[in-house]
Amino acid sequence: MANNDMHIEGVAFANLSKNELNLFFAILTRMHHLRTTSVVFNYDELQWLTGGTTTDFNQLLTTVIDHISQTSTTYDLGDGPVKHDFFSKIGLVNDQQIVSVQLNPDFEFLVQIDEAHWKK
Repeated sequence: MANNDMHIEGVAFANLSKNELNLFFAILTRMHHLRTTSVVFNYDELQWLTGGTTTDFNQLLTTVIDHISQTSTTYDLGDGPVKHDFFSKIGLVNDQQIVSVQLNPDFEFLVQIDEAHWKK
């Protein structure tokens, strides 16, 4: 997706609650700061970001991960609309109490920091 003439037709955030939307941007922010397309969150961080309590957290986590994994965008590069999910993989590792998130390679530009790619 090196083409800078992308026309974004829509972003699917409809199923996300306010806290889930915060988590979505927290994921992208962590990727940006760490200069990577793959990040890990522990359960304590996720519980704080999603506003869950310890009694309902496991059910909440499953729902949140399901909603986050469905975030997508529809765009057109001039040859017809294309729909892509933002994240290619979201994995729960229950015994380590972590969630790993992998950004779809088509959206690496969202977390790039290389100043050579910025327009002046």
